Amino acid sequence: MRAPIQLLFDPGLDDLNPIEVGEHTNYPDNFVRPKSFNGVIIHHIRSGCGSFTLKDRHYRVGAGQGFIILPGQQQDVYYLSDHDDPWEYAWVSFTGKLAHRFSVLPPVFDIPEGSFPHTYDLRHASEPIAYLLAADLFDLYAKLVEPLLAEDDRIAQISQIINDRYMERLSIEALSKRFGMDRRELSRRFKAQTGRSVRTYLTEVRMRHAETLLQEGRSAKTIADLCGFSSASNFHKMFTDHYGMTPNEWKARRSK
Repeated sequence: MRAPIQLLFDPGLDDLNPIEVGEHTNYPDNFVRPKSFNGVIIHHIRSGCGSFTLKDRHYRVGAGQGFIILPGQQQDVYYLSDHDDPWEYAWVSFTGKLAHRFSVLPPVFDIPEGSFPHTYDLRHASEPIAYLLAADLFDLYAKLVEPLLAEDDRIAQISQIINDRYMERLSIEALSKRFGMDRRELSRRFKAQTGRSVRTYLTEVRMRHAETLLQEGRSAKTIADLCGFSSASNFHKMFTDHYGMTPNEWKARRSK
């Protein structure tokens, strides 16, 4: 079993600044809680497998995958090597102006071969290694983070479509097809960026416009037609579910 190797440095780079890098061969069932650190930590599993737990949600992690720990998450995280096939992993921690953008990554993700910051020369480390690591972090950023940020641009476009065309019969299927995204991935990315599901977001937009029309004295049928509800009864049900009161009760309460 190879002893763990760990290096600390701080080259003072602005955008992506590596702080710590290391590699470790774990023994079976080794339980780890990360130390407190005001930055991002990414682990890369080179071989074997184990589990990563974040806020009581458990993820199985194997070779070729990574898991990310964001600032403030350390107290909610632990990881455990497999009993029969303990993992070997490397890790890097970093700060910088771009570090927060790594939060678009899911807790566990695939890492393209050769993309993780190189640690094979740690035993012969010299001053330039911090700058080599920074270059590797930019490569990782380009391959993993930038494509998801581009997806976020699509999520912003989808949000705008909902705000502009809420009166139409919009569906997740139609939106995912239009933007070339898998329906489940669209739903996951939309909720991650907006904090709401597509359906909830669409309902909230429609309800805001329905409120205005209710105050103007419009009928349920007119509101349904103007706000994209399938019928007056559907509008009545959706409104009651959303506000916990009927449209008439809401209007009476507002008038007081």
